[in-house]
Formats: sequence, structure tokens, C-alpha cells
Amino acid sequence: MSEYDFLVTKIHGKLASMLARDDIQALESAGMEAIIQRLHNTNYGPALGEGAQTGSSDNLRRGLFLDIENLFFSLQGDDRALLVDVLARYRVENLKTIIRAQVYHLPAEQAVEKIFHLPWERVDYKKWLSTGGLEALLQEIPWPRYRTKLQAVHRQVGDVVSTFNYEVALDNVYLEDLIGRYKAAGVGTKRTLQNRLLREILSWAFRLREYGYSFPEMINFLPDFRPLIPQDELRTIIEEGEGWRRMARFFSGELREEWEKAQEFDVGLSDLLFDRQLVGLVRRSFIISDPGIGSVIGYVYLKEIELSWLIEAIERAKVRN
Repeated sequence: MSEYDFLVTKIHGKLASMLARDDIQALESAGMEAIIQRLHNTNYGPALGEGAQTGSSDNLRRGLFLDIENLFFSLQGDDRALLVDVLARYRVENLKTIIRAQVYHLPAEQAVEKIFHLPWERVDYKKWLSTGGLEALLQEIPWPRYRTKLQAVHRQVGDVVSTFNYEVALDNVYLEDLIGRYKAAGVGTKRTLQNRLLREILSWAFRLREYGYSFPEMINFLPDFRPLIPQDELRTIIEEGEGWRRMARFFSGELREEWEKAQEFDVGLSDLLFDRQLVGLVRRSFIISDPGIGSVIGYVYLKEIELSWLIEAIERAKVRN
């Protein structure tokens, strides 16, 4: 049995215990106790610990990270490097938290609660909360592209009390790296990355529009998205009153019909349909595709989607209780 045959067999077993959206919605109506009991039979169980009865999102996310860690160290070379770039979104969120603490002089104990422990990265993020100033912090960042981009922003904005430009730079590097991976990927992996990248870029562009930016101004913030969508098409989607309806082409079947029935643009619906589209895409790929890194990447994204749906369901169940 090859390395990927073993990995895919392992992932197939994990898929069997994953919760579909309908399952999660049914559990939500049954209440917190039913949700926690069901989670103990999944890979989240070992991470629930003493917080089991609260359904802590931190505990659930820890379960996700432990699951990913096992897959991560089964990979080598370019395959592991691809997964590193996929998972860099958590690195980005940690760096944003630390930069906010530095710029806004937030207490370290407040910021430390928001830092993800990433078992696949040998980095002590928490120590950076005590670094003497933002300039010193940026010098310690070990990833050259992130460090260079952030230092360029710091030279530009100086001591301005805002993290906006730093956060835009972090998102930009993260998405640029993934777009580079997308261009070099095989068919299965390319489809998965295309879905995730379009979701991010469209969501970001609409948020920038809400902040009052014109499309030409957005270009200064967005990564080079043209490998994914022509610039004229994105401009039409963002600028024209009914342009958002053109996004229907990114969905298929009943998901497309659901988008076409919408009365106005809804970023929450857009994100949800991209997620549901990916769930179907990845599950089909396990049936018809040869095993490879695409199977691992697809599984990781499915687990992230499952986690987000679980956290939403738990929060709604808590409100009802």
C-alpha cells in the first residue's frame, strides 16, 4: 500500500464520523446535551476535556488541530509545504491578534486567550506579546514574505494607531501564496483551492465596498486574483447593482437555484453556498479521483467547515437553553 493509499484509507475512516449539515441542525434542536454526547463519538471527543458540558469553541478547535497534526506529519516535501500554506490562515489570525495587542496596547492576558496553539508550527506566539514594540516584533517574524510585507507597511504608516494596513498585508500574503499553489496544482487540488480562494476574494471585495472603497481602490488591497476570475468580471460583480447575481455560475444544481432566488446580496449566504459546494465537490472526489495531496487538503477544508457549522449550532443552542 502506497503512502497516499494509507492516508486516504485513514481519511475515509474519518469521513465516516463527520457530521453533515443536516445532522448538525438536528442536533441543535435536540439541545446542548445531545450535541456534546454526539461529539464524544468523533475526533473532537478527546479535546473536549473538562469543558465538555460547555461545548467550548476553543476545545472543539483543539480537536480539529489534533486531527490535522496527525495528517500533517504524515506528509513530506512539497505536499507538506502546500498544507502549510493552506493552514497559514491560523498563523495570520495569530499575527493579527499580536499586532492589535501591540498597536492598541492591549493587556497580554487578554490577547493570549485568542491565540491558536498550532502544533505543526514550532513558534511561541505568546512570547511576542511581550516584545518591546511593533518594530522589534516584526523583526522576529521567521517567515520572510510576511516579515518583509509587514515591515514595508510599518515604514509607510509609522506610528498610526490602526492595524488595518497590517491586517490587509497579512491577508494579501496568505492569499497570494495560495494562488501560487492553485496555479501549480493538479486538477483535484485546483478545484478545491479555486472554491476557497473565490470565497475569500469575493467576500473581501464586498467588505471593502461596504467600507466605501471603489473597485480601483480595492485593487491596491486584493492579491492578483486574475488566475481565478477576470478583472472585468469581478468589477461587474462588485460595482453593478445586480452584478452579484453573476456569482450563480460558481454554484451548481440546487445551490445555484438558491442563489438565483435571493432578493439581494448576502455575504453570509455566499459563504454558506461556497462551503456547501465544496462539501459536495470533495466528497465526490474521494469516489472518482486518484488518491493524492488533494484528498488531504479537501479533508482539512471539510473539517474546518464542519467546525464552523458546529460552533454556530452550539451558540444558538446555548441561547435557547
